[in-house]
Amino acid sequence: MDAGERFCRFIANWQITEQLYVNLNYDYGYERSGDALAVWDGVSVMGRYSVTSDIAVAVRFEEFHDRDGWSSGVAQRLGEGTLTVEMRPLAFVLTRLELRHDFSNQSVFDLGQQQFAASQSTLLAGVVIES
Repeated sequence: MDAGERFCRFIANWQITEQLYVNLNYDYGYERSGDALAVWDGVSVMGRYSVTSDIAVAVRFEEFHDRDGWSSGVAQRLGEGTLTVEMRPLAFVLTRLELRHDFSNQSVFDLGQQQFAASQSTLLAGVVIES
């Protein structure tokens, strides 16, 4: 068998209302090396709602299925859910507060001291100064 990689992506975007935007994304890929075949796929759904011109809320869900561990190093289903709040206190300043929860059907998240967990949560605060 010839070595080769194939990748396909489907993306759909909808501006439902002036305030509500939705995105759907599906990826499928495989790579063949000799007699080995690695297959992976993933899906994501995202939405953003503008509460006002200065405040928005966004949600995102993603899942990635790495059947053979080819991409991530471990055969697993890996996913995440994220909630983001955006505020623009000044015309040139954008602030974001993001809560994210990652999960897997395998213990892949490093807790330190050689301990691993099947999930982790993170909180991020960010400021963007636009010129």
